[in-house]
Amino acid sequence: MTILSRVIDRGLQKSGRLVTLNIKLMDKPGQLGSISKIIADLGGNVVSVNHDRSDTNVDINSCFLRISLETRDRDHVMEIKNALMEEGYSFSIN
Repeated sequence: MTILSRVIDRGLQKSGRLVTLNIKLMDKPGQLGSISKIIADLGGNVVSVNHDRSDTNVDINSCFLRISLETRDRDHVMEIKNALMEEGYSFSIN
């Protein structure tokens, strides 16, 4: 079952239906809500969230937010990516 789950996840990732965004944020109230709203307004479904304040690769007032999303396809991922960039968010996609 574990291998089957990995095969399915990799297939979803390759087709753009499952994506993880690593977003660098200022560590202040409302950031998660703003990002979640953008994703939800565009029809993305958040499946997991990890908020990391302890990463030594960011400023002391910053953090990394790792969000895994279910999307329709690669075009949908680009739509979400562009909307986040328009709002000034900096990130990488896994």
